[in-house]
Amino acid sequence: MIRYEYQPENNYLEFSIKGKIAKKDFEGLAKDLGPIFDEMNEIRVMEVIEDFKGMEASALWEDIKFGFQHLGIIRKMKKVALVVNETWIETLMKLMTPIIPGEVKIFKPEEMAAARAWALS
Repeated sequence: MIRYEYQPENNYLEFSIKGKIAKKDFEGLAKDLGPIFDEMNEIRVMEVIEDFKGMEASALWEDIKFGFQHLGIIRKMKKVALVVNETWIETLMKLMTPIIPGEVKIFKPEEMAAARAWALS
């Protein structure tokens, strides 16, 4: 399941990811987010990942297609706060950090309020 909250006045998106991601989860998200990403000049993101069980192959394919359709998103990222308690996801994010021009910071679940405050600052 993926849920998100958009605060246009702060150029802020907060994602909550839990369990296994299905194609239908990602299709709805991509439909909503495409226009939002296109209108934003800079993006502040907080992503909260809890009990992640993976993605269906079809959901991964939708994610890849969305990424290619919106390549400029990464250049717009000013801050990315990742809230996670799984080491392998932290490691993956650290590997991706060099391609994200904005600041990236990883937080533990008990630091969620601090992560939100940092992303919004």
